[in-house]
Amino acid sequence: MRTIAVAAEKGGVGKTTTAVHLAHFLAQQGKRVLLIDIDSQGQAGEFLGLPDEPRAGMYELLLHDDPALRHFRRASELVMLDVRPGLDLIPNDPRIAEVEIQLSRRPRPYPALARRLAELKGYDFCVVDVGPTVNLVSLVALYASDLVVVPMAPGSGKSGARGLTRRLEAMKAELGTAPAVLGMLGTLVNRREKIAGELLEELEGLGPRNLGVIHRNTALAECSTKGQTAFEYKPRSRGAKDYEAFGERLLEKLEGVTAHA
Repeated sequence: MRTIAVAAEKGGVGKTTTAVHLAHFLAQQGKRVLLIDIDSQGQAGEFLGLPDEPRAGMYELLLHDDPALRHFRRASELVMLDVRPGLDLIPNDPRIAEVEIQLSRRPRPYPALARRLAELKGYDFCVVDVGPTVNLVSLVALYASDLVVVPMAPGSGKSGARGLTRRLEAMKAELGTAPAVLGMLGTLVNRREKIAGELLEELEGLGPRNLGVIHRNTALAECSTKGQTAFEYKPRSRGAKDYEAFGERLLEKLEGVTAHA
């Protein structure tokens, strides 16, 4: 299983939209995919049409992980199967704030998610929606990941990307491992805006790390409220076609990528 984190230092850049569409795209290609929501907002499940209600997921996965404990839960018990054909989900909820506190009391908390993912078999990909906050939970998510995709919206590009890069460099220095940055993805792009031109120029300068552009699109703005991806809501929309092109480019790059930096 290759684990791909979708991460950014700033919110509002289409991170969850990208994680959900990437996971759904891979599933549509016949891959077996696990989507993990470790963002404190817990929106991935809502995006896929799940009711906004408490359910077992990331909280139990990260804290009820000791077989010696009465509340132990196997990782397989916390997976919601086939939220779409070929796509499973481990959801999240506001209790993730408690996880931050309790993990900080452990002597070596960083591999907490990686250990649990090792229990799960049969997946080709795991896509992780990582929260933008620089905290222990996001570090745990990155520690479990092989690769990172960084969404960059107009006006948030350089500072957000550099901040995440510095976080990964610090992680490598302190913990001895960090996921490799697969590339940057331009999001929420309106080519008629000057600020979008600046982002496009920056992406062009990235060379092979340029994963393409997702244009600002009505279908993408609406589909999450419908509990669908753009592939389902309006499959012929520009948003659906942009995410399809992004997914194809990502698969091409993965053929020759070394997982860890």
